[in-house]
Amino acid sequence: MALRAKYDPKQDRMLLTLHPAEGEPHAFWVTRRQWLGLLHAMTDLPALAAEPDAPPRPPSRQRRLSANVNETPPEPIPVRGIRLRRLTDGVKLIFVTGVQGVGVDFSTAGVAQLRAMLQQQAERAGWDVGAALARLNAATVANAAMKKARQLH
Repeated sequence: MALRAKYDPKQDRMLLTLHPAEGEPHAFWVTRRQWLGLLHAMTDLPALAAEPDAPPRPPSRQRRLSANVNETPPEPIPVRGIRLRRLTDGVKLIFVTGVQGVGVDFSTAGVAQLRAMLQQQAERAGWDVGAALARLNAATVANAAMKKARQLH
């Protein structure tokens, strides 16, 4: 599968195009909040994301892989949400677009590559990744504290 991401300043969104080995390609508009939320969720997968034997591919190889992909992407669909499910050998991303979502499986090695791509594209878009992840970490801690407080009462 080939993944392509490109920031569109007019939309203030990422255009994410998935080209599976078999089947039709899909294109999605992913908001900044969704993109950074997915990046934050990926950091909660340390056993999968920290794959020392499978570093992210260099950009030149990614360009070569995507050169074989049809250059005309399908009409992008706005994403309502992104779900992340941990599998025994990787993760499944589900892009919720309406009644049904589009699921994509990533192997353990693919998780590290996906996380690197998410980080790189967010930085290219000029999004303050460090501040966003710190804010999301603080919100996670605050939500956990509130949940614990509710359980005590």
